[in-house]
Amino acid sequence: MSRLAWMRLFVSNTDADTAHLSNEELGAYMRLVFHYWKWKSLPTSNKKLASIARVAPSEWLEIKASLQPFFDAEWRSERLESEIIVTGK
Repeated sequence: MSRLAWMRLFVSNTDADTAHLSNEELGAYMRLVFHYWKWKSLPTSNKKLASIARVAPSEWLEIKASLQPFFDAEWRSERLESEIIVTGK
């Protein structure tokens, strides 16, 4: 398990960046962020991503397009990587 017990969260920035998301999409996004923070990666499998986001696989396929822009094609995040480096973990 990762030693990253806490993370910086810039509420104004996060709110502005995610204002276009529905509540369900925002919840799924935050779950992905938390998993990324804890394990320093996300899987690429839709089934696993749906599980992490705590949505049904069919629901995942509906919201995936809204969440993909926050990550690259391999579900990596430059922003989260830079935050992990800043915290020194």
